[in-house]
Amino acid sequence: MSETEAEQLLSHLEQAVRAGITAYGQATEAFDREQQRLTCNMNALNDGLERIVRVYSEHVHLEYEDPETFGGGHYVLYPIENSDARFAIEERYTGTDWSDPDRLPTSWAWRAERTARRTDGTYGWRVSARGAVDSDDAATLLRQAEIWAKRTRNAAQHAVSVRRDAPGRPSPDAPRL
Repeated sequence: MSETEAEQLLSHLEQAVRAGITAYGQATEAFDREQQRLTCNMNALNDGLERIVRVYSEHVHLEYEDPETFGGGHYVLYPIENSDARFAIEERYTGTDWSDPDRLPTSWAWRAERTARRTDGTYGWRVSARGAVDSDDAATLLRQAEIWAKRTRNAAQHAVSVRRDAPGRPSPDAPRL
């Protein structure tokens, strides 16, 4: 190999190494941007759920659960008054599972559930509504959670008004003119 050929080979090798370093840097930057996007979306969901709980604090509470153990979801809204209903949100991942400590959800699945009697006489959770959204669509999921919380509040308020107006109890005084 001549000196000129050796210099050309080294030049090509240097260009290839520089191209590899540039490609690695671009891939790392893209990965970091994706991680930031997914983290932002997860924080938006968490903040939105906490806002819903503040608004409906007399009627719902939020639990952070392990769906493998409890079967609900990672985020679960329950009524304050009883536990025969819940709104469960389960994180979904791409390329990993829930056991990965660095996992970030790429989507969420949700279920509105109520306890119902089974044919064998036991009670279990029965799904009344369900859906799934991509990570970028946390707003849709938060709307569903708020609809559930609002219905829970309305049902609790209705139950109080029915108890208040039960037969045998005096009606509230009518307004005086």
